[in-house]
Amino acid sequence: MTVTSGTTGKGKWIPRILSDFIPIKATSNAFRQRSFPRLQPMQRGFQLLGTSRVDDGHGGPPRAPLTAFENNWTFSLAATESATPLDGYMIDTVHTSIYVHFLFALRERDLGWLKTTYCTFLVDAFAYFEKHWPEMIHDLANGTINEDLDLPAAVRENLTRYLSPDPVRAEEVRRECEKGQIGIIKRLWPNMVCVAAVDNIGVRTRLMETFAKGFSVFSEIYMGSEGVYGYNMDHLQTGPEEYVLAITDGVFEFIQEEIDKPNPKTVFADEVELGRCYELVITQNSGLYRYRLGDVVRITGFYNNLPKITVAYRTGMALDLFGTKVDQGTVSDAVTSALTDISDCRKLRHYCVAESILVLGLPGLPVKKCESDDIAHYVFFFEMLAIRGEEEKFPAIDLQQLAQLIDDGIHSRHGAYRKDRDANKIGRPRVYLARSGAFAKLKAFIVKNSTAHDAQFKMPKKLRTREMAEVMCASILRY
Repeated sequence: MTVTSGTTGKGKWIPRILSDFIPIKATSNAFRQRSFPRLQPMQRGFQLLGTSRVDDGHGGPPRAPLTAFENNWTFSLAATESATPLDGYMIDTVHTSIYVHFLFALRERDLGWLKTTYCTFLVDAFAYFEKHWPEMIHDLANGTINEDLDLPAAVRENLTRYLSPDPVRAEEVRRECEKGQIGIIKRLWPNMVCVAAVDNIGVRTRLMETFAKGFSVFSEIYMGSEGVYGYNMDHLQTGPEEYVLAITDGVFEFIQEEIDKPNPKTVFADEVELGRCYELVITQNSGLYRYRLGDVVRITGFYNNLPKITVAYRTGMALDLFGTKVDQGTVSDAVTSALTDISDCRKLRHYCVAESILVLGLPGLPVKKCESDDIAHYVFFFEMLAIRGEEEKFPAIDLQQLAQLIDDGIHSRHGAYRKDRDANKIGRPRVYLARSGAFAKLKAFIVKNSTAHDAQFKMPKKLRTREMAEVMCASILRY
């Protein structure tokens, strides 16, 4: 049984057949090889995965996040594909796991690819690397593993057998790290050709301009705990990533945009219309029958009559004041457009939004300034990239102007919002600037209080609980 992340709702236990991972991996590898013919058939890579323990199920089926099963199953069959030995995928502590993955990857200059789950985890991993590369270089030079790491004795012993002192490579790594993080992946592994991670927070472009400079960051597969929904056949594409429907991995139905009805009509893959949005429904061989995923996709084209899809939004993340149901795709477009008009959307680290009723009266929230503040509205929290060396110094942004531009963006894109806004039923959004690290605190809170694991964590765009809102309100820096 795999468990969903729980970051966009309550975590659910989903049945999966482990042998399904083999054809999935083979298919995605074939598409990757087609896009990057320079990759050698047996060229090893940097598989950066946080792990978690597989529960024995207490007499039932084993239970864990999907990544844990991938590690225990896939890597036991193909351990030679990754620079990290199998024991490195059996570490429960996320930062210890990251350290070990980096240590073994740094040993091999000729790695051909880097793969992880989500861009959020990739960002966190390289932030950790930026702080801890001196210790890794020491271990690389001496053939050791940092004694301060929380490693079981047996795992440490098994991993140490693969290590030997390499002062030459250690010095090479030191020189590159001292140059900074821009383009660090290409400089550490000059024969690497691709970086694979699901962009769940809209940072692909930023990554390709910072530590992943020189690469096309792409997602190999559109999948979740419930199954595989699509394969990326063009790893070099720009803009929103398109996936070809994984028609051999399940039976798919599509709910047309009127998704709030109790028994909505569905259509099959050969009945979808170009440009329309649908919620995905899957029936798969592990036991799910006509299961609503909550993912809404847009039909962007066809490949040999199979629909090509992009992910639009999740139904559970829609903002809902008075039944307006503003989807996150609309919100994201409005935020990106607003930041582009007054600043630079690449300076945005994270944002989230909540209905005003959720944050009402919370400590840290500014006292209302006027009577119009009593009107229900949406509350945005932004964490911007701090100016280097200045933790609480950010690019100058007029938050009132930003709020107005976001309001205008949603108003022009969403008919129901426009109607309620024009009738003064909904007030103008409020925008608050959060301190550096605010979303790291939100992540820590969610991981601690849900079924989410670091490797599968998806930063929510909508705050769903008052407790989550408390974390953000406590981090307000400016308004």
